[in-house]
Amino acid sequence: MKQQKIFTPIEWIMIILLVLLLIVNILSIFGLIGINQDIQTLIWGGYLIIIGILLHRFNKKKIAVIFYIIGALDMIIGLMHILSS
Repeated sequence: MKQQKIFTPIEWIMIILLVLLLIVNILSIFGLIGINQDIQTLIWGGYLIIIGILLHRFNKKKIAVIFYIIGALDMIIGLMHILSS
């Protein structure tokens, strides 16, 4: 019988962080909390990088690299917008 993989504490922390970031972004999209759009871009970039880390830990390395690249570009664009304004 195949053994089930149990999440490590670090993976649980990353999953909880993903849920919290998603809640913050959804609240800011609907205007319930006021977050600048540039900050939202940084949050989405961090969100994608954390998903990439989780995918990497579950041996989905090729997909994880795509998430790393998109997340890093997203964070760079958000940072450039913040610094230019």
